[in-house]
Amino acid sequence: VFDAAKNKNYLMTALTVAGCIYMVIEGKKAVKRHSLTRLNLERKTCQREEGSYENPELMFQQQSTT
Repeated sequence: VFDAAKNKNYLMTALTVAGCIYMVIEGKKAVKRHSLTRLNLERKTCQREEGSYENPELMFQQQSTT
């Protein structure tokens, strides 16, 4: 009984480690594609051009519709 539980524990540990490694690799790929800072700067530039950045009510309306 204990051997079966030990083998299952090793399997779950191995799957967890493999999942973590996979997520780190995918995260590094995502950083190369999209930069959160760049996306925020682009959004703020668009809002300034539309005039909604100075008027918070317009900004909240745009966020709720998207």
